[in-house]
Amino acid sequence: MTKYDPIDPELYAWAAKHSLHIYTKYQDDEVRSTDVVGSSGKKCQIWLNPPDKAGTFVVNIWNYGKKHAKRIKELQASKADIGDKLEEAYRTAQEWLNV
Repeated sequence: MTKYDPIDPELYAWAAKHSLHIYTKYQDDEVRSTDVVGSSGKKCQIWLNPPDKAGTFVVNIWNYGKKHAKRIKELQASKADIGDKLEEAYRTAQEWLNV
């Protein structure tokens, strides 16, 4: 069992809908991350923080630019609305890639 089990089914369904690959390991840590790549080759990363004690996940979007350039957006999500937050993150990444 992993800390992402409560949302993995929704996450993988969302990823399949957008033809995205979910990365589950980074070095020795378990993660949930993907890259959204635009037609120009620019990309944005979407990743989830593990849930806190209340079961809240944070969906993060980053454009691979300088972190202090206000190009990280965080969305609070629960198991109930994770699908909606992932869609919002995807739309944000698409907007950033098309600017």
